[in-house]
Amino acid sequence: MKIIYDHKEFQNRTKPINDHLDLCGIVPDTLIGHFFCARLPELIQYCKTHPQYHIMSILPNQVKANRLVETARLFVLAEGDADPGLWYSMSYEDLKIYEFNCS
Repeated sequence: MKIIYDHKEFQNRTKPINDHLDLCGIVPDTLIGHFFCARLPELIQYCKTHPQYHIMSILPNQVKANRLVETARLFVLAEGDADPGLWYSMSYEDLKIYEFNCS
């Protein structure tokens, strides 16, 4: 697991898709590329048919996991480094509540 505290570094590595025009065949629920949890089965299927993308999970306090965390409320498709061990957090304190998801 690698915790990244610099948001720009995390974005540059994972390359989340924030513009729905960059996606073919799927439209996010928000203008900034977020998908709500009800769309998770569709996202999983989309990534199977479009392996250049992977799912990132957005957790409370803007903690971001570069992998699927099914209990998350928001998800984003990304096209960069798919290392599931990458996490973004503003602080260690914000990340501590996800300690059990990190292993």
